Amino acid sequence: MRQTIRIIAVMLAACMCMAGCASAETDSSLKKAGSDLVIMQATDLHYLSDTLHDDGAYFTEMMTNGDGKLSEYSEQILDALVTKAVETHPDAFLLSGDITFNGEKQSLLEVKRALEKIKDAGIPVLVIPGNHDIDYPYAFEYSGEEASPVANVSQSDFQETMKEFGYEDALARDDSSFSYVYPLSQDVWLLAMDANTEKNPGSISEATMTWMEEQLKQAQAKNIKVITMSHQNVLKQNELLYSGYVMDNYEEVNALLKKYNVTLNLSGHSHLEHVAEEDGLTDACTESLALYPLQYAAVSWHDADSTFDYRLQSLGILQDESYQRFRTLTEKKINKSLKNLDISAEEKQIMLDFAVKANIKYFTGSTEGLAEMFQEEGWTLWKTYGGQSSWIGYMESIREAQ
Repeated sequence: MRQTIRIIAVMLAACMCMAGCASAETDSSLKKAGSDLVIMQATDLHYLSDTLHDDGAYFTEMMTNGDGKLSEYSEQILDALVTKAVETHPDAFLLSGDITFNGEKQSLLEVKRALEKIKDAGIPVLVIPGNHDIDYPYAFEYSGEEASPVANVSQSDFQETMKEFGYEDALARDDSSFSYVYPLSQDVWLLAMDANTEKNPGSISEATMTWMEEQLKQAQAKNIKVITMSHQNVLKQNELLYSGYVMDNYEEVNALLKKYNVTLNLSGHSHLEHVAEEDGLTDACTESLALYPLQYAAVSWHDADSTFDYRLQSLGILQDESYQRFRTLTEKKINKSLKNLDISAEEKQIMLDFAVKANIKYFTGSTEGLAEMFQEEGWTLWKTYGGQSSWIGYMESIREAQ
């Protein structure tokens, strides 16, 4: 009797899912099949509530010596992002993880209130968590010369706080992660892939892989095109620096996407602006919104042939502040490599200027003229004197990518 009840329950659940999918695909509120789409994607916002810091000595030093983020301007950056979204009114707004600075519950609640303004403007808001967002152990508030723990975001907190941004209106949701399927139009789905669960941090679990393949099979059977979104990368963005930035099982994941002819994944995490391509799959890694030049992606999807244009847009604020933060940080790191070289101060300056310029161009995706830079004196000096520095290998990886 129990077995009969279980089978009936499973059949009813399956019928409900099929009915929900069918109604979503024909929903008159969705763009018709064959329509082009405009998608706005931001990532790695690393929002920190103003209530959690006082711009004191500890916090200021942390920001100055960090990785270049402008999280002390979080409220201003988020306000500008919301304004851009409402003004441009894309067909969907995507936020692909590391929503919070270090997983502070208060930070997530404030981001929720801002995202509601985008949703209230009639724009679907679709989110996934990043590695900094759930059960992160470094959620602090900063006062004077001290940092003290504050409430962080549990898995249930994230589910409750972010439920209206993709999850409640999903065609299908994965029981093992925060992955889901959302209809962007009557013939285009977004598959949001979560690799940041408590049990499987940094990878897509076997159960989620099985669920994803079921969704991709359904899409294929219905002639639905699928765009995917992830926090971690599914392709290497740099042949030297990719460990910890791609999913742990990225090869398995991208093989699945290729199997079902997925052509575009939108990701973040690396804080690097770069587009990787392999066997028909593009993984567009958008730079952190908290880093110079505070940019997001504008993606135009051409439905007729499943092609797309990926363009960068800047918020247009805090340009001097973000540039100086990024440049100063880069200079500090490079000067450590130059310190003990037995060359003139003038030669060191040439090497410094070259490496800073190359790094900023590469990281921000402003690669025009970058290949030609490797004909300059600065690169010759690096090859001659910088062989023991980690920077030589990094810059070589930049040169080979051009």
